[in-house]
This record gives sequence, structure tokens and C-alpha cells, in this order.
Amino acid sequence: MTKSVIKQVSINHQHLYGIRERKYNTLLKNSFDEIEWKTILSTSPTYLFIPQDAKTLDEYKQAISLAEMMNLNGQPAPGIVTTHDEFAISWTQEEAKQKVYDLLQTKDESEARKLFRLCSQKQWVYKDAVKNLSESDWEEDITQLLYRPFDFRWTIFNRYVAVHRRERVMQHILSVENIAFIILLCQIKNCLRLKMSFSRK
Repeated sequence: MTKSVIKQVSINHQHLYGIRERKYNTLLKNSFDEIEWKTILSTSPTYLFIPQDAKTLDEYKQAISLAEMMNLNGQPAPGIVTTHDEFAISWTQEEAKQKVYDLLQTKDESEARKLFRLCSQKQWVYKDAVKNLSESDWEEDITQLLYRPFDFRWTIFNRYVAVHRRERVMQHILSVENIAFIILLCQIKNCLRLKMSFSRK
């Protein structure tokens, strides 16, 4: 794409209010050129695609952003990442325990991977996990977590079960009464990811 073509590009917006049928009828009866578009000047860093009231923009920019507020714990601070939810996330405490018991009863890694879809990264090693879980009081690490909004489940907060525990953040959630903010971020290919930062009561 040449620079001359880029300069000709404009962002246009029109909002249709009402029920779905009314919107469909409006689009069917009008061509692209017949719709009264409002041209939007989309600027860095937000590149918004809807009209904005810029009267209070300077005042808005003076406020601290959430990323800056949580800067000491990341931008924003990420929550727990198990890398193998099928094994590490359970509906009940009993199910969480049974999964570890089943893992410990496997004869080798091949058998374990047939049983669960386990982490394939170097951060989790089958032999190390079996050895350490066999020798530790992992049942004391069973805890409830908010897997998704309004979706409470159970995990074992042990590095050989929940691989990336993000302790620099999670220590403030597990040990004391704190409130966690769940932030929805839009990533590449419209993939949605939940990240977490915390705030003390």
C-alpha cells in the first residue's frame, strides 16, 4: 500500500438505534453512499473507532492509569497460569486430590500424558513433579480460585500442579483479604485473555 493510498483512508461511523429488524431494513434500503456518516479522527495511542467527546480529555489524561497503578506487580499484574488446566483445575476438592493421586500412580510420562493433557514446556517435568508431590504435603495447598468471572473452581497451589503461580501477585490474594480486579484484554485474532491485578481493601 502506497503513502498516497493511506492518506485517502478515512474512518466513518454511524450508529443505528432500535430493534434488529429496524437496523436490517435501514441497511437494506440505503446504499453506503446514502448513509449519513460521521468522520472520526482516530489518533494514537488509542485509535478509537467511535465518536468521543474530547472536552474533558485533558482532565481524563491527568488521572493515573490502571497499568501505572499496578506497575509494581506488572502491567497489569498477571494471575495464575497452570499451563495444563485439565490436570490443575477441578470442580471440587475431591477431584483435585484424585487427579494428583492418579498422576502418582502412573508408571511413566507416556501413561500420564494419556491420562491428562499435561504441560509440554520445560517449566514442568514429569519426573520432578512425581518425586516432589510424593514427598510433600501437597494436600495443604488445595485452594479455591475464580477460574472465570462467576466460575469458582479448585486447584492445588503447588508448582508441580499449577505451574506458573505468579506468587508476587497471588501472595496478596491468598494470605490476606484483598480485592482482585479482572481485566479483559483483546489480543491478536480476537482472542480474549483475562489478566489480574490486585488492590487491598
